[in-house]
Amino acid sequence: MSKPSLNTQILIAAILGVFFGWLAHGKELASAMYVANLVSTLFIDLLKMV
Repeated sequence: MSKPSLNTQILIAAILGVFFGWLAHGKELASAMYVANLVSTLFIDLLKMV
């Protein structure tokens, strides 16, 4: 089985990000959202390098 295209991988990651962001919605999980923000910023910066 071949690897999905980069566009498909990005779409899957975006959908999963929205889903996990929805799950982590709440004041008690603010630190998790902070970490998710850092990871997403790193991901976007890496995409800009490509």
